[in-house]
Amino acid sequence: MSYFIKQGDAYAIPVKVSIDDVPLEATDLDMIESVEFMVSESIRKVYPDDVTFDDTNKVFLVPVTQAETFGLEDGEPIKVDVRVEFPSGDVVGTKTMKTINVVDALSEEEL
Repeated sequence: MSYFIKQGDAYAIPVKVSIDDVPLEATDLDMIESVEFMVSESIRKVYPDDVTFDDTNKVFLVPVTQAETFGLEDGEPIKVDVRVEFPSGDVVGTKTMKTINVVDALSEEEL
């Protein structure tokens, strides 16, 4: 499925996170210190501070603002990269790498 974001959009991007091909569930969250989400190279969000977990759909919801998406370059696909930190201090990068196509907006005014 192709996923796109238009410059100026503001909503939560759903991201399913798996470690060793096993999707994280709500019951796993107690064993995690934090989860870092990089949307492109410019937007950094961290669970549990900025990001929530949707237990019904088993996805993390990574919020982006209009100002952040206006800063994305149109016409270029961007990646969402994920790293998980455990209480032991271990940090594991995941295979999760969502690709998002950025679409230009005619209006550059925030609503």
